[in-house]
Amino acid sequence: MVEMRDIIRIAGANNGITDDELREIVDEVLGEAGKQPLKKILLLPPDFTRMHSGAGKITAMIYSKLKDSVQVDIMPALGTHDPMTREQVEVFFEGWCLMRRCLSTTGGRTW
Repeated sequence: MVEMRDIIRIAGANNGITDDELREIVDEVLGEAGKQPLKKILLLPPDFTRMHSGAGKITAMIYSKLKDSVQVDIMPALGTHDPMTREQVEVFFEGWCLMRRCLSTTGGRTW
């Protein structure tokens, strides 16, 4: 088992962390996780109501880096919200075609 640790970055600009800085962080996390071969991963981002969190962008980055070698499933944490529409998924995950990987909280594919 890989030991978990905190990764903290302070944004150098008033606009927050840049996409390049975010990619570096994702690469660092995946590098740590990849010390043991990954077969499957379940990503649990929030739903569209938390669009401002950047979790969709982070999820899309992780998906794009692992999709060719790891089974990546995504289950948006809906809480009491309705499942995301196809359009919301496209916007939230920045155009990555992830619909076939999205699971509903009832155990099936969203679409």
